[in-house]
Amino acid sequence: ENQQLHQTIQVQAPKVEYVEAVLSTDECMNTTEIAAEFSWSAQKLNKELERLGVQYKTNGTWVLSSKYKELERTSGVKYTDIRTILTVDSNGKTHARIDRVWTQRGRALI
Repeated sequence: ENQQLHQTIQVQAPKVEYVEAVLSTDECMNTTEIAAEFSWSAQKLNKELERLGVQYKTNGTWVLSSKYKELERTSGVKYTDIRTILTVDSNGKTHARIDRVWTQRGRALI
């Protein structure tokens, strides 16, 4: 039995190392990219995450629910990040828009 467990560990070790490496990166994905992995639209994924209590919409942007904010705080794991996107309108006025993106840990959560 120990021999079999040892072999299983040896086979799974590279996979575990890969997953840990991916989850520890700073790269993020937007909701559209993650939704595509399910063959869903971003709108459908956002609504499903809202239904499950992961996030809610306020002032036109999605934010994590208090449960997941607290989980981030206590575990030190970040599920989302915010990117500020600057645009210039036809009058030359600059606008800032907030775009929430998902970390690899957040992607794994989804």
